[in-house]
Amino acid sequence: MSDYAVKDEKKYFRHVLKLDKNFHVYIHGQRKYIEKGYDTARDMNYYKLYFRDEE
Repeated sequence: MSDYAVKDEKKYFRHVLKLDKNFHVYIHGQRKYIEKGYDTARDMNYYKLYFRDEE
């Protein structure tokens, strides 16, 4: 497998975020459109998702 193919594959990924109990988010896309953070006021973690069009 070439290095180029591996690097190209890293740009797009399929991932399942398993959050709390019985809450799953399926992601198929680029990591640069997902932001993870922590809200100190709520004392909770969060994910921020960016997208162009909703289907």
